[in-house]
Amino acid sequence: MGRHRREADTTELLSGMAARVAENAPEGWRRAWASVHRYENGARSSVMQYELADGELRDGGVDLFKEAGALFFATKPWPDHLTVELAVEPSGEFEAVTSRSLIRTQYQPDRLLLVLKPDVLPVEPGDEQEGPADPTFAGDPDEAVRLLREYFRLRAEIFEEEYEEELPPPLDEATRAELMASLGVALPPDLVALYGVANGDDGEGVNIFDTHSWIDLEFAAEHPHHRNDGDWTDDPLTGAVFEATPPGKVRRSMSRDGWIVIGVNEDGDFLAVDMDPGPAGRPGQVIIIGGEYEGAPVYVADSVTTLLRRQVEALERGDYELDHGRLFVDAETPRTVEYLESFWWDADDHGDSLTGMPGEVQRVTAWKADGIDLEPARHAPLLRDVVLRGQGALDLSPLRDAPLESLTLELGSIDPTPLSGHPTLRNLTLRSRQPVEVAVLPTLPRLQGLDLSRAEVIDMEPVANLEGLLFLALTYEQWVRLWELGAELPSLAAVALGGNPTPNQINEWTEHFTGTLPDGQEKHTGRYDARS
Repeated sequence: MGRHRREADTTELLSGMAARVAENAPEGWRRAWASVHRYENGARSSVMQYELADGELRDGGVDLFKEAGALFFATKPWPDHLTVELAVEPSGEFEAVTSRSLIRTQYQPDRLLLVLKPDVLPVEPGDEQEGPADPTFAGDPDEAVRLLREYFRLRAEIFEEEYEEELPPPLDEATRAELMASLGVALPPDLVALYGVANGDDGEGVNIFDTHSWIDLEFAAEHPHHRNDGDWTDDPLTGAVFEATPPGKVRRSMSRDGWIVIGVNEDGDFLAVDMDPGPAGRPGQVIIIGGEYEGAPVYVADSVTTLLRRQVEALERGDYELDHGRLFVDAETPRTVEYLESFWWDADDHGDSLTGMPGEVQRVTAWKADGIDLEPARHAPLLRDVVLRGQGALDLSPLRDAPLESLTLELGSIDPTPLSGHPTLRNLTLRSRQPVEVAVLPTLPRLQGLDLSRAEVIDMEPVANLEGLLFLALTYEQWVRLWELGAELPSLAAVALGGNPTPNQINEWTEHFTGTLPDGQEKHTGRYDARS
């Protein structure tokens, strides 16, 4: 009874979803597609389109999250996530696929993602960088302890207190050694010395590391890393990991085992010592990670000692404010949001132009790119990510000389030929109203991600010959053309299906990669009340 009851419940819920899609359909519609994705934690995404009699596709805005939630909880056992793909006809018929394997992510809801090799992810740029040219520590243990005591002496003067505040006493030496050993990475000597005189600052608004409280050693050992390993649902190839300033100090990574968290602020940003620095960095340097940082660590100082020295010097200069009993020190520590904004050049905010773009820019977006001169990109030594949208065509030649890693083009017409042989491009997305010739693709030695699902590709042969591709997004028709060429592309770790495929096409596409339909992927057919 259980399985048949669940199937009946699922069909009834899908029928209700189909009825709501039909209720909100525009006049003259001849087919509709609705896709809803629901995670166990409640996160969700959706996309909906109606096809009109003249072939026009019109986006719909029906909220199906309530029904999707009911479907999710009707699925036993509860999955990590559930995708519903629904095709609705005006006649009252519907078809649907429910799947625990396919995903419409919040980043790319217009395509279905199927992960083939979850453990295979793109190598981060930081993994390809050399280690530090100077492997010595910049900090001084004795100086760090002196500065810590001076900081609290100055605080007592400012608050006009007779006695200095007391920090939590240090753990005994054996316990400290055991906890530090559990980190798997040796801490810098100046930080070790500080933990020898206090076990953090108790998080009571002292914030000796600028706006960050100093966490105790037990917490540091239990939560040593701000991990952001990511997976294919994070769309790891789109965009780029930014370079910290100055360049080369910090490895270009989202997270590393050598980043040991030592502080946290109210915004959820983490202060960390970097024991795995880039070629221009030094072990024990201080960085900001997590929280509001998006795609780049923030370099703060060459050591904890230097960070404390800045705090003390700011107090001595009088660069502080008292607010409701709290001390805010202006030690000129970089602020994450402002720091990251300096990396991004939005042409819309600059007269639809790149003129005057500073050399530290690493991301360019232009939502009205028609006629834009890309020549300044040729002289942008850190430019990694470019997104261009417009109605016409652009000369892409200047981008050939920029160290791009991710390029998204959504234009009326695209000629990617000038990108031939680009040495660093890892991810390419082409969206065009006119047919696109992609013969350039095999000349891109680092290409790992490709999305052609919103482009009409003239010849799929160049795609069939790509080696080392980890991710590929195509429409169902493009996938069929590729298969007809005998393409295997064994390096693929994740694939995506764009457009508005039918439930049968979704299952056929899935089975091509998995052999049989994965557990939890089922097709459903039925009728809805067309009068409702």
